[in-house]
Amino acid sequence: MSLDLPGGREPDHPVAPSFPDRWSPRSFTDRKVSAAEVKSLLEAARWAPSASNNQPWRFVWALRGQTEFAAIHAALVPGNQLWAGRAGALIVVASKDTVMGRDGAEAPNR
Repeated sequence: MSLDLPGGREPDHPVAPSFPDRWSPRSFTDRKVSAAEVKSLLEAARWAPSASNNQPWRFVWALRGQTEFAAIHAALVPGNQLWAGRAGALIVVASKDTVMGRDGAEAPNR
């Protein structure tokens, strides 16, 4: 994987330069992440603005070295496995695409 900066990226329509100039090497250091750090991140997500107070998301996470980390890693497409394996933790975000309507029936979540 190359860590060279992208060149010649020209948007089709006007956008702020920070978008085409952005660089993501898709790599991580081998620094370990603690469970406390992940829990703090997830606590911030819990207190973030919700979708009409429905909180239609769920998180599954694991630290590198745990069996669950290997399971999450194995579920990724091969291209993402290349860079994600070095992450200190992997977090899966799942969301529900329906909500309980006022009538008690499931309705699409806009």
